[in-house]
Amino acid sequence: MIDNNITLNSSKSHLKLVARVFSTEASSDPATLGYWTSLRFIAAWWWVGFVTFPRIVKEAGELFFRRKLHVWYRPEVLKDTIGRRPTNDEVKIESTFRNFLTYVVKNSKIEQPLCYISSIPSSSASETLYPESADSSNPSKEVIDFKITTPLFFAHLVRYSHISEFLSNEILTDDDKDRTFYTSHPRVLLQLFKDSSNILRPSSEHSPLSNDLRWRFLQWLRTNRSQKVVQSDVNKQQHTKSDIRHLSFSELDSFAMSLESPSGKAQYVGATTKILLSDIVAFGYPEILDAVNYVLKVLASYVVVYGMKDIWYMITGEWIIVPLA
Repeated sequence: MIDNNITLNSSKSHLKLVARVFSTEASSDPATLGYWTSLRFIAAWWWVGFVTFPRIVKEAGELFFRRKLHVWYRPEVLKDTIGRRPTNDEVKIESTFRNFLTYVVKNSKIEQPLCYISSIPSSSASETLYPESADSSNPSKEVIDFKITTPLFFAHLVRYSHISEFLSNEILTDDDKDRTFYTSHPRVLLQLFKDSSNILRPSSEHSPLSNDLRWRFLQWLRTNRSQKVVQSDVNKQQHTKSDIRHLSFSELDSFAMSLESPSGKAQYVGATTKILLSDIVAFGYPEILDAVNYVLKVLASYVVVYGMKDIWYMITGEWIIVPLA
């Protein structure tokens, strides 16, 4: 059963709207619905979206164009709330990141255990990681909490060549609502990932996979994204802001190349490349690339089927009847 109260406050903490969402009848589990039950449900409720959508567009347009209301592109997630469901790409990146974090903590010089809490429902909710130098049987030392509050953390993470830089930007954010993770020990966590570059980079430079076209293309995408020009009108001069460090593979890239399984490598490089490529050609939406990929597969299948039909005719002199549906 559902019974939730939703409270909307202004930026000055003034109460603006209180709404309640609750169930009036027994709920149904979509996973257990049969074919006919699902069909009856769709037949009874299909019209709701068509009726309400035009009004939603009209009211949203009025608020945006006439009232100049600020648009929030995602709900702001706090550390004690439940974030949105992850995409398939974020699930793949999280799997590599979990293995990477386990490896880094195990080989680090910190003395405190780290409690990693993921935002991926399919993975274990909480896992405590111990460095080799720490005594796991001694629970007296304070645990470092590292909680991912939204799966968006993983999509942001792979856009950076330096993990510590990404974490620093998140920690230094003025508003806690803009952060995608929470940690009880920011300085220790930053130092942990800064040290990870010394652990991983030397072993990855000699990896034969570093010359693989997929990884070079991923590196080019990230470098191309990082080299942005920021213009400022100070004394009427043009100033350029760019990352002057060597933009090599990130620590997570190095771990995936050197220590991940072949399937883990393929999943990570595919998901990361899609996210970086979507920033350039799909307005930051990987779903657009998925849709384009689906259309191209359909067109390729069409060309193959009808091409084989022509080849068969040239060989046998008979046409193949291909149904349209």
